[in-house]
Amino acid sequence: MEEVRFIIMHEVKDNFLSDDDFSNLRDLMLGSDFPWFYNDRKVKENDGQYQFTHTFYRNFCWSSDWSTYLEPILKKLNPVALLRIKANLIPKQYKRQLSSLHCDGEQIWGIMDSEKDVFTSIFYMNTNNGCTVFEDGTEIKSVANRLVTFPRSTQHAGATCSDENVRVLINFNYII
Repeated sequence: MEEVRFIIMHEVKDNFLSDDDFSNLRDLMLGSDFPWFYNDRKVKENDGQYQFTHTFYRNFCWSSDWSTYLEPILKKLNPVALLRIKANLIPKQYKRQLSSLHCDGEQIWGIMDSEKDVFTSIFYMNTNNGCTVFEDGTEIKSVANRLVTFPRSTQHAGATCSDENVRVLINFNYII
């Protein structure tokens, strides 16, 4: 019997923002004045995990006073429409913990997996030993100022870090 193997299509861009634009965003989000909100789950109810989040954009409108800091990223992504922009702050774990495999917004936007113009991009705010893992086992390391982009229908999971106090990233879900 022939083995079936999924090939995950993704694009990784290092040094995505200029040093100045990245420093401004990093200093904001890793600073003591940025508002983070406790969530008692990562992917689904009762998953036994938690994180802190900040939602910049949802329900087709901006929901954050800090949204202007994302302009350099949005200019480069150049989306036709935004679906959601959400930052995650995941505290250090002493043992690597992987979230459930998922697609962003599976039950939220009513988007079919076959729609080819819907993407997820993850922008990493700090370097740590956490990562994003795709359904085929491919791991994308959390490296500051790195952006990984993939079709929204791609199953992925996040792994916590153990070498820094937090793992911070921003998820962009959009149509191109």
